[in-house]
Amino acid sequence: MNIKDILYTAISGDKHEQIMEVTKADLDQADIVQISEDTVHLIDGHQSHLVQLVHADYTAKQFVLRIDGKDINVKLRDEVESRIHAMGFDIGRNHVKLRQVSAPMPGMVLKVQVHEGDHVKEGQPVIILEAMKMENVLNAPVNGVISKILVQEKQNVDKNQLLVELG
Repeated sequence: MNIKDILYTAISGDKHEQIMEVTKADLDQADIVQISEDTVHLIDGHQSHLVQLVHADYTAKQFVLRIDGKDINVKLRDEVESRIHAMGFDIGRNHVKLRQVSAPMPGMVLKVQVHEGDHVKEGQPVIILEAMKMENVLNAPVNGVISKILVQEKQNVDKNQLLVELG
């Protein structure tokens, strides 16, 4: 997933900012030029913006983009999540969470942060994956115990490959 893909489905903001929805149609009207793997130049109307990917958590679909020097938290939503949100419901609080960590994209395991038998908390880093010259932290989806680590450091992995199981 590159920065253009993130921008195409981004919903950005934090508790102190108004949430802004950006659709693919909005960005199709903008002029986007890829400068590097993690940076684009975006012209929308008569405004020019430099957008850089600062942090990526592909499992949680959360990113930090630096737009004109200001960091903005970005949460991606797919079409179904956007429709449910528009109806006033939130996905995430009551759905069943998987007890495994999979690779969100092809890459190389830089660091395994846990060992089998370790107790982890939801959101705790378990794997650092390098993809597209960026480090991506993959976190535990739930509280639990690491039951199986299926990869080792410096191992190449495929998209959706199972990396860690929690018991």
